[in-house]
Amino acid sequence: MPVRYSVVLLALLINMVCYTDRVCIAAAGPEMRKEFHFSQTEMGFVFSIFSLSYFLGQTPWGILSDRYGSRRIVSFAIAGWSVFTMLTASAWNFVSLLSIRFVFGSLEAAFSPSVASAFSRWVPLNERATAFGAFLGGGRLGGAITLPVAGYLLLHFGWRFPFLAFGAFGLLWAAAWYLWYRNSPGEHPKVDAAEREWIAANTVATVRGPVPW
Repeated sequence: MPVRYSVVLLALLINMVCYTDRVCIAAAGPEMRKEFHFSQTEMGFVFSIFSLSYFLGQTPWGILSDRYGSRRIVSFAIAGWSVFTMLTASAWNFVSLLSIRFVFGSLEAAFSPSVASAFSRWVPLNERATAFGAFLGGGRLGGAITLPVAGYLLLHFGWRFPFLAFGAFGLLWAAAWYLWYRNSPGEHPKVDAAEREWIAANTVATVRGPVPW
């Protein structure tokens, strides 16, 4: 299998994990609301604070990925959001939960723009939409399987356990990305000359410069 396909597959699988961590709170929400005596409005803030930090973080993370590459940024982001997924289980009141979810969203915000930057270096133009479509599909599949799995864990172990389990699982994927991915095909020891030349001939070189705000 060409190495670029394995990069796309790895991004797809990590996107499944990303959505697993993101959607888990939907299953746990009713039990969290009951334990903390949240109102509907407070629970709405808990759900929406993620989207706010996600919005604020995506452009800055994209700039960093374009400038420095996606290897360390994605590994850091996965490890960070996995830790904050687990920390969700330690929330003790409204403010603590809002703070944890805000940081969680700001770290998950790094993933999609960083993958877009990675694909611009790894995936030829005539394969790029297919690759990004597969990547996005992985996230939706992760969201689809999360609720029954989280519901089962919640039913048997309480609402805090799914966050611990999903977060710990994510740390493995942070290591997998760092060990396998490289910022360019030329840096990867498994890419042969033919694939390296094919990618180089079918991607558009970009000139880096200041971002025109």
